[in-house]
Amino acid sequence: MEREALPAATADFRPADALAGVLRRMLGLGGFLLLLMSSFRAAFVLRYGHPDVLSEFFADLPAAFGLGVLHDLRVTLLFLLPGVLSLLWMRDAQAAAWKKWLSVAHCWCFVGIVVLLTVLISDFLFYSFFQSHFSVLAWGMIEDDFGAVVAGAWKIYPIPF
Repeated sequence: MEREALPAATADFRPADALAGVLRRMLGLGGFLLLLMSSFRAAFVLRYGHPDVLSEFFADLPAAFGLGVLHDLRVTLLFLLPGVLSLLWMRDAQAAAWKKWLSVAHCWCFVGIVVLLTVLISDFLFYSFFQSHFSVLAWGMIEDDFGAVVAGAWKIYPIPF
């Protein structure tokens, strides 16, 4: 998923090298996504964790974060699965096909990261208002008077443009 995965000259192009480069980048992207989701989990604990509760259950935090990382790993693997499966068709492809695949993969990763960040930030803000993660209530807001919900949120969280 990096442009350096392809050699400059197509005469030197070897699909195995391109495949290895893409797999390294996917592994790095997976690590980045795990770090990003774990950072939001840590931000939740630091922002909304009551000090008395945190001190009482401090010994349980590593296990809770471990379970959270397992959940994040599942989300990460589901995100990377289409790219990894599409590599099965790319293992013998030529340079032009790899360039096209890389451009599609870049778009997929960009859109996926933007969606993930949007969901993480929205959940953080939703929790600050309702003291609950996304639930049926979030979808009910969309069906009900969405304008009133947005106006109320705008008063609480004014975002200057």
